[in-house]
Amino acid sequence: MPSCAAGALGADDANANAPDYGFRTPSALESPSKDPYEARLVALRDTAMPAMRVHVVYIGRPGEDAPVSESFDPFIAWLLGSAHWGNLAEYGVRGGAFVDSVFVPAERFFVKGSIEDGLVDTMAFEELARRHMPRSQGVLLPRDGADAELAPDAEGYVFFLPSGVNIAMGTRGTYTYSTCVDALGYHRFNGREPYAVIGSCDKGRSGFVVSHELAEMATDPIVGQGFFSAGDLSKSGGEVADLCRTEGAIDVEGRSVTRYWSNLHGACIPRL
Repeated sequence: MPSCAAGALGADDANANAPDYGFRTPSALESPSKDPYEARLVALRDTAMPAMRVHVVYIGRPGEDAPVSESFDPFIAWLLGSAHWGNLAEYGVRGGAFVDSVFVPAERFFVKGSIEDGLVDTMAFEELARRHMPRSQGVLLPRDGADAELAPDAEGYVFFLPSGVNIAMGTRGTYTYSTCVDALGYHRFNGREPYAVIGSCDKGRSGFVVSHELAEMATDPIVGQGFFSAGDLSKSGGEVADLCRTEGAIDVEGRSVTRYWSNLHGACIPRL
């Protein structure tokens, strides 16, 4: 199973207004299923994070580089303790916790040669990110396989990209998939812990996208081994927020968030 969230667009569908918020590698694209709501989310393994602790890394200088001009700390702290997050209880996810955040100047985060034409390779970014995930140091567990497991002390991390930098998520022919074109955000498993990356565009830096990726990290931290549906509106299966992506954001307590698919209700919740 690929190590990326569901929902990549094909090259012929890619555009600046792409509505997808996660991705799989292009080689993993599948044919569209029939009715996505016939499929329920099923846990292939018991890998949900019941009480996810989240660390945030803003790449940039506070007050100078977007997105650090607008901190998402209060939003994430609210989300993880909200009744909206409580909708994930049916998948074994309880209240999470915002732990801390840090600002890392772009010139200290990225090494020379890692950015080419404004893009950083997915795996190169993962290695750079690992330096800012203290609990991810040491021996890594098997990646993307049947034996992959979360580390006992696994935490969740969210990285906000600086303006002008995006992630190259793979290629098909001469086309390169990237954040802010084919996905506004995504999440992966680095062999020990899950992490999410938020695109550098304004549409990526939103409560809608952040809540989408956090929910999927909690319910499917080792991508495709937690709660995942083979049927989706996209071409590559879907997770708890992917199945509701076409319904758009909903306002909860004055904040714009994603809806989550509920097996219990057979619908995206909350409803209007």
